[in-house]
Amino acid sequence: FTTNRTIEEQITKIKEFIKQRNFIEAEKIYLFVKAHYATLEKKQGEERRALHQKLCEVNKELIESLNAMRLELEKRTNIIRQLLEKAKEYMTKGDMQRANKIYLETREMFKTLPEAFSEKKAELENEITYFYGQLVNNFHQKNYTTLTEKGKQIENHITTAVGYLNMGDVEAAKKEYDIIYQFYTELPEGYL
Repeated sequence: FTTNRTIEEQITKIKEFIKQRNFIEAEKIYLFVKAHYATLEKKQGEERRALHQKLCEVNKELIESLNAMRLELEKRTNIIRQLLEKAKEYMTKGDMQRANKIYLETREMFKTLPEAFSEKKAELENEITYFYGQLVNNFHQKNYTTLTEKGKQIENHITTAVGYLNMGDVEAAKKEYDIIYQFYTELPEGYL
């Protein structure tokens, strides 16, 4: 009859038996509750030890994973920084196309970096963004100079071609047109 009751109910029952001076029944229930308590305490201790062991294993696994991820992040970060240096060299030499190609490669590599260590990742992203700003600035400066130079040459040849047309020399005007077209095709993309 005591197995279906909670420990609190059984203790209440013990108190009732004591008040009734039914010590034999009170003792039976008391001994049962005491044995159940010892079993419960032992079971909880075993569960706590098992849980502690699992927590230690998870902690070790987490630390190992974070260390591996940190090493991978450092490795990829170094590669990205080396690529940025190479891109800067190309930009300094005026080879914007190669510099941009490497920049795009660094952006793709950056996207594959692990999400942990957000502070280091943000620092690297700032470096990439800063380089991109320099690249765009140099690209526009170089292309604007090319655009203005070619534009002046095109204007001069248009004036010459119109002069030939006014004199009736269509063949000379066609030759000027071919030169104008060649300069036109050499204008930087994005400015047309």
